[in-house]
Amino acid sequence: MVLVLAALIASRLGIWKFYMLFGVLCFGTLSNIYYILPLLHLNLANGGESKDDVKTILFRIVSAWGCGFALGYLSMLAILYLATGQLGLELAEWRQPHFVHSAKDIAANIDRSAAYFLSHIRIIFSDDIRTYILLAAIAIQFLRNKNKRHNIIAIISLAIIAAHYVIILPAGIVYSTRTAMATWSGIICLAFMTSSPEGTKWLWLSPLAVLLIFSFAKQNESALAWYATITNYWKTALLESTPLPPHQYNGLVFFSNDEEVGASVDMISTRYGVQQGMGFERLNRSKSWKPVAFEAGFEKVIICNDVKSDYCIDVRRRHEENTRCGDGLYCFYGVTEDGFLMAGLNVSGSVKEYSPPPNW
Repeated sequence: MVLVLAALIASRLGIWKFYMLFGVLCFGTLSNIYYILPLLHLNLANGGESKDDVKTILFRIVSAWGCGFALGYLSMLAILYLATGQLGLELAEWRQPHFVHSAKDIAANIDRSAAYFLSHIRIIFSDDIRTYILLAAIAIQFLRNKNKRHNIIAIISLAIIAAHYVIILPAGIVYSTRTAMATWSGIICLAFMTSSPEGTKWLWLSPLAVLLIFSFAKQNESALAWYATITNYWKTALLESTPLPPHQYNGLVFFSNDEEVGASVDMISTRYGVQQGMGFERLNRSKSWKPVAFEAGFEKVIICNDVKSDYCIDVRRRHEENTRCGDGLYCFYGVTEDGFLMAGLNVSGSVKEYSPPPNW
């Protein structure tokens, strides 16, 4: 929807106004969308033979794109300051920042960015059939094609891809696969969207496009089945084993740490023969379990796991003698004075099969 809106606006605004506008709109909201917006201006590469035209088109797109990026980033910082009084961004711990203070830090961050790039390449081309499809599409597109428009497309595509891995260098942050896939998907689409209407090339590309879509759809279906199986099993087992219905408690205190949550994910995955799928969101953290408790009917959920807060330590110490585990997925430690059920995952318990299976 955002890309459709952007395409309509791009047809009416000049290139500089377009990137200034979307730089501000996208940063802090849908920043990954901003990276692939240059694809909307590929029509400017009209295949002229003059090298001056090639340079002009390239610099118009890339320079406007870069300035829009800078304006969007500065606007995001200004809005953050006006809203919270905080000057600059505070990176989350899971991003594992490694700021540059020396040449050694630069080298380490370059290695990190390169590792992310290679990892994403392996994910994209993890399926042999998909790899053959993409290579065939590229061959059909560029074989015997001397149109300079394709040269510009290749250069812009490389710039879009490289931007992700370059901008993280100063902070050396974790670059999640989920964020990268939006850009990579847009670039892959170029193999099918830059076809010339001349000849019968589209007859070759159409079945390849169908096969590629089918390949991605099967992978996505498998990943979603895994996600649904894990989360629905957590919920089903919780509702089955909770001493009283969730609405009779004021909330739930959850004690399992990330390692125990990950162990339960492995147990359920093995029992039902489902796999996470490369690039899909992981569920091996305590906070990944929290929405399950809300879905089950608990109005409030407190995650204690490894947090050594006075409240968590106190309620666990005073009630752990009431521990009841059994052979199911959960252990229960009693109820706090303020009416919260205390629970945790029983990684030594068994994973029984539900009918229908939990990914219904």
